[in-house]
Amino acid sequence: MAENSEYYNIPLLTQWHDEARELKIRYIPHHLPDILCLQDVVAWELGARHYDQTTIQSITSNLGYNRRTSSDMEICLPTQAIISLSEGTFPWNGLSLAMRRAQIEHMITRVAELYPSLRIFLFDERLYHSVPYTIFGSLRAAIYAGSQYIVFNDQDTVLQMQTHFDGLIRKSSVQPHEISNWLQQILSTMPSL
Repeated sequence: MAENSEYYNIPLLTQWHDEARELKIRYIPHHLPDILCLQDVVAWELGARHYDQTTIQSITSNLGYNRRTSSDMEICLPTQAIISLSEGTFPWNGLSLAMRRAQIEHMITRVAELYPSLRIFLFDERLYHSVPYTIFGSLRAAIYAGSQYIVFNDQDTVLQMQTHFDGLIRKSSVQPHEISNWLQQILSTMPSL
């Protein structure tokens, strides 16, 4: 168990990413992939915790793990995570339309910039379910459990988690080369400003 008293536990996540620098990172986020989030969206998520602007800037600057040229990251994400953002439904109710549009536009830009070192697969959460977790190469897997991470370092468990992730990739309805167009279609369904 690793304590996670902060929503974004940057020192712990940075350490794990650094240890897996040359390895493939596989990631199922809690909501949106944090490495693709705008600073204002992170600030909105953290708003109830009353972080100051300096802390929010520090958090967002440290979320760019896969800007490193040596990194290789796969993300599996439910289509519903992005649809709820576009529609402003839970957990995004209260986030302005302008900010939700800006977040999707930012994702379109970042996905285009980072592909193929960043590959996103979308699956239907009505058919398949997963808790949020990250696999750091063959070193460890960490399940996000809110106030703590459940961390596995033994190879058998990490392999089982990799097998689960592979299953979600096989069941994905939107593949990495289709993500930008899919996001553009979602953006086109949103009301204009």
